Amino acid sequence: MRKSRRRFLGLILALAPLHTAPAAELLYVPLVLDGLVLTYDISRLNAVDVKDSEQTFISSNIIGPNGIAFDPSGNVYVSNGASNSISKFGSTGNFLSTIGSSVMLADPAGLAVDSQGNLYAANFGVSAGVSSTIAKFDSAGTFVGAISNNVNRPFGVLVDAADNLYVGNWFTNKISKFDSSGTFQTTLGDSNNINGPMGIVKDSGGNLFVANLDSPIGSNVAKFDPAGLFSGYIGELANLTNPSALAIDSAGNLYVSSGISNTAMISKFDSLGALQFSWTIPSVANTMAIAVPEPSTAVLVLLGAGALLAYRRSRHKPR
Repeated sequence: MRKSRRRFLGLILALAPLHTAPAAELLYVPLVLDGLVLTYDISRLNAVDVKDSEQTFISSNIIGPNGIAFDPSGNVYVSNGASNSISKFGSTGNFLSTIGSSVMLADPAGLAVDSQGNLYAANFGVSAGVSSTIAKFDSAGTFVGAISNNVNRPFGVLVDAADNLYVGNWFTNKISKFDSSGTFQTTLGDSNNINGPMGIVKDSGGNLFVANLDSPIGSNVAKFDPAGLFSGYIGELANLTNPSALAIDSAGNLYVSSGISNTAMISKFDSLGALQFSWTIPSVANTMAIAVPEPSTAVLVLLGAGALLAYRRSRHKPR
């Protein structure tokens, strides 16, 4: 059955551990059509004054961002769904280059980087020979191939500490797992616990979290244990609306983005899944966008940094 058209505001989140004291651990917030990326100092985030921790990080070379990731050198990658490209920035936000084109990218969504600096991009868009694939680029930004088996309208991608690749298949409501060579291993979840998978993140204990745009029992986050077995939901009573992206900070706190219309809500949960507080981020963008989940939180980044992407778009889920 065709999904009803949804209007929601989603955010991509990605967090990287702090390695250089006393630099702050940050959330990066790229806003679609606003043309900038905000940062939030996690240590200063609170329910009373979120704006106090807000700064501008990037203000150009972003066109309809759908995903964000960091490489081992601290460079930042942002997928541009509106231009079928990926923008590369230095650790200070300076623009470096453009990667890819419509030849190998179609509405690129989630991004992830492995320990060797290889970049993975989920192609959610529809284009002959490109759609429903995971495009792979080497550390120099050269396209080296694509993964297409067991991939169906992918949104989120995640690379864990062992360089295993996880892909969220929005159309089949499953998470596909591949080893570091790109060989398919198994699937996690099904329509009983996943519906419209968006953000994917893994904690230090090996638990996997999946943002359900629509869950069988309401908008929430599905949790799977290290063995890949479903172990429950988070956020069922937190008034989440169309949760779209996830991040985990160095203390194990889980951040969930959700929202509708022109306002996004970010909710912070502790490591036990208890809601701590939420805050909203208004955006001037008028077009809706599908939230794309974070890449890996397990990839080492030499910069103490995190990421959070916001954008909006209305879509029909394919038949």
